[in-house]
Amino acid sequence: MAKPVLNLQTLIERPIVEIDDEQYEIASPDELSVVDLTRYGQWGAEITALSQKKKLTSKKQDRLTELLHRLTNGIMVGVPPDVRAKLKDPQRLAVAEVFTVLQLTAKLKTLKPAAANQTGANKPRGSKGSTAARRTGGSTKRRSPSSGPTPQ
Repeated sequence: MAKPVLNLQTLIERPIVEIDDEQYEIASPDELSVVDLTRYGQWGAEITALSQKKKLTSKKQDRLTELLHRLTNGIMVGVPPDVRAKLKDPQRLAVAEVFTVLQLTAKLKTLKPAAANQTGANKPRGSKGSTAARRTGGSTKRRSPSSGPTPQ
């Protein structure tokens, strides 16, 4: 019996984060639109690029803070604004990193059955590969149509 190459779930369970001993829901990557996921990915890439620079101008520092707040405000759907306002940037970065890990984990779970089918471990006995014998002698140089002897 064939194994599924894709495993999809329609029931979405929001992940929980704990802030000051209170539990709050954050968005699940599965519930977001492709547009939102793309936007969040672009923001995340820019955050990473800015974070890796040794020195930032004040304008770039402001941009980094702005992106981090936009991204985490979009992710922390169940966290009240007054609680979000108390979070420092490193804490917001931790929320963004957790969301990224959740997104990657969801992709791996979805693709896991497909990847298992591509390992070749359960290869059928009758392979459809070529059964022609390989050349064992002679030159491997390609010959052009006019490479024969020259007429005299």
